[in-house]
Amino acid sequence: MPGAVSGYAGRRFRGVPSGRERATVGRVGQGMDGRSIGVRVRSARLGRGLTLETVAGLAGHSKSWLSKVERGLLPLESRHDLAALAEALQVSPVDLVGAPYDLPSEGGAATAATIVQPVRLALLGLPDRAVPPVEVMRADLETLTRLRQAHRLDAAARTAAGLLAGLRAAQSAGGRDVEEVLRLLVWCCYETASLVRELRHPDLALLMAGLADEATAELAEPACLAVTELVRVHTLSSVTVGAYTAAIEAGTAAADAVRPLAGTEALAGYGSLMLSISYALAVTGRGRDALDRITEAGRVADRLTEPTDMARHLAFSAPGIGLHRLSVAVELGDPDAALTAASRIEPERLPYQARRASYWLDLGRAHSALRDDREAVAAFRRAEQIAPLRLRMHPLAREAVAGMLGRAQRAAVGRDLRGLAHRMGMPH
Repeated sequence: MPGAVSGYAGRRFRGVPSGRERATVGRVGQGMDGRSIGVRVRSARLGRGLTLETVAGLAGHSKSWLSKVERGLLPLESRHDLAALAEALQVSPVDLVGAPYDLPSEGGAATAATIVQPVRLALLGLPDRAVPPVEVMRADLETLTRLRQAHRLDAAARTAAGLLAGLRAAQSAGGRDVEEVLRLLVWCCYETASLVRELRHPDLALLMAGLADEATAELAEPACLAVTELVRVHTLSSVTVGAYTAAIEAGTAAADAVRPLAGTEALAGYGSLMLSISYALAVTGRGRDALDRITEAGRVADRLTEPTDMARHLAFSAPGIGLHRLSVAVELGDPDAALTAASRIEPERLPYQARRASYWLDLGRAHSALRDDREAVAAFRRAEQIAPLRLRMHPLAREAVAGMLGRAQRAAVGRDLRGLAHRMGMPH
């Protein structure tokens, strides 16, 4: 397993535009309505009657830094800064990134709202329908996992909606298979919450957390608490201001409850909670604490001597822990540490396409922060080849690509970078 990466608590990303860079308002970080993150920050600031000095101070930055962000001269390169600005402005991070974005789908152009609509309808009420055989629903859960991890979001949403409706009908009907139905419902909530959260619909993700809570309480299997709380921890950060702290508290309480439980399932759930807490700690700038949680997760992985359903569904493994080290380094603003972590990962060993795409995406962000645009574009293109929608929908990857565009004179923008921006639906 990769060793600890030092230096996380040091410098944050501080891009300084050169004399060749120009104001690119409307270019950096464009959301669905064409407004940049900087424009959204400025609009929220002026709407609240706040000065540059006030907001910059609350976010832990200088007036000059915030001015450059608002004018599109400087991209936001970490969730720490995004969360700090959202908290200073008392808005959601989702409000600042302009998500959800328009995106291509299997049937042509679509919006995230249309893709999640079947899930929303399935949540509105219990349909009057026959209860599917539990074997069919078990197979549908496997299909949902495969489609989500392959980032086939349209098909995943349709599968999730049908499975959710069937499981809720089966739960209502009761019967001898009710315990298996409840387990499947918990995992369906986990997969569906991950799907709708990726599509920037955290309200639906929180509803899924509530359903998972109810199913876990009825099932009375304490190990399932880890899955339910992972849904909550993963979702909190995109819902409200200060939610990363709430996520840390909720995850820590769940980990304390799961840690004493016997069995490999509980062990995998505990390790996964450690990784989720570490990421939230990184976003709040608590680098040493984040590393401690990753180290604890590594010890848990060493104790897992046999594969478990929970470890498989949560993609909890030694390679996955290495990926978290990379992500934490990026979020803490230490691109050199991120490159060190990346060098210790064999991306082909990462489970699922989405995880492999995340490796290349975070590597691209690290190279972009170091102003190594050639390597950044190459890494982003690798991510795009694996899971194009994951790249297109990642707000900070969009910021990085837009920042690279802004650093070059228009005539000097390379064909690869221009093509990447075009496929991400960004002005170039």
